Amino acid sequence: RILGSVSTSTLHEIGRGMAVTLWSDDDYDGDLDAGADSDGMAVEPRINVDDFLPAVLRRPVFANHIMHESITVETTDFEDHTFCGMMFDVRCTDELPIERLDIISVAVRGALGPMTVYMAPNTFRGKANNKDAWTLVYEGEHERSHRRFVPLQLPTPIHLAAGESCGIFVHSARPGDSAVVYDNFRGARRGDRERGLLTILPGMAALDCRPFGNTGLWGEGFRDRREFVGEIEVGVRWRLWNPECHDAFSVSFRRAARCLLLCATRQDCIVHALSDAVLFYVLNMCRWDWFEPPASEVTVEDVIVQGTTDNLMDDFDSEDDSDASPLLWDD
Repeated sequence: RILGSVSTSTLHEIGRGMAVTLWSDDDYDGDLDAGADSDGMAVEPRINVDDFLPAVLRRPVFANHIMHESITVETTDFEDHTFCGMMFDVRCTDELPIERLDIISVAVRGALGPMTVYMAPNTFRGKANNKDAWTLVYEGEHERSHRRFVPLQLPTPIHLAAGESCGIFVHSARPGDSAVVYDNFRGARRGDRERGLLTILPGMAALDCRPFGNTGLWGEGFRDRREFVGEIEVGVRWRLWNPECHDAFSVSFRRAARCLLLCATRQDCIVHALSDAVLFYVLNMCRWDWFEPPASEVTVEDVIVQGTTDNLMDDFDSEDDSDASPLLWDD
């Protein structure tokens, strides 16, 4: 209601008036930058009007922190093979309201030795022997560890936006065939490779102790249809709810937002006393899974793996929304 009756320019004028008032106060130490030019003439202070708007009128778009989540590839470890490394793709989900996902570390096990990790944009396919297409993101020496995964902490995380993918090449320069454990690809198994935030795809095993080499112990550089065995730790920066990204959130969140705004239109409801700007701010401060049913204990992994989002969408689409207010978003 308040947003519909007050224009942005009017709000900025209000903010500028507040800024002028505050500027006259000697105790104010904001970004006004008053001073003089080279000729000693007074210079009008630079005023960022947005700094003086109420918080409810300048809602953040993204969370100002990175949440760290450890994703473990929970496949049956058949210990099929060990060799010099694995080259595979990872893909960030676009089914959750994510602004960015950061790959912080890749953990593997085996005889290890001189370890390197490379990254290629989009995919590793077609780049197995092209070192120039890759960026070195980790290099270090590690003792053998045949049972426990050893994390290779990346000095600079690999950034993936929602829906983006990249190729990862974990390699050991140790001669022989015992450096890195991996598995045969046994076909798609629901839940084994998709873990909500990140999808780890099948790739190729490296048989050459030289990175991107093509002459291993058995006369070949790579073997296709192999699977990564290990752990990938990621940090995620979540999007915050705003009307512009309403459709990016889950059905349960959209239902809650719609219900809250409908309640605000009823004069006999206590929420009616709050402006839309305040209601938007409340929703903006709710985490993406705030309105998930507690009984289901929906987690980041479950949303995709168990098909929760798809099932909820099917139920929601079957509802009759013919009487929905045209002023509210169409779910």
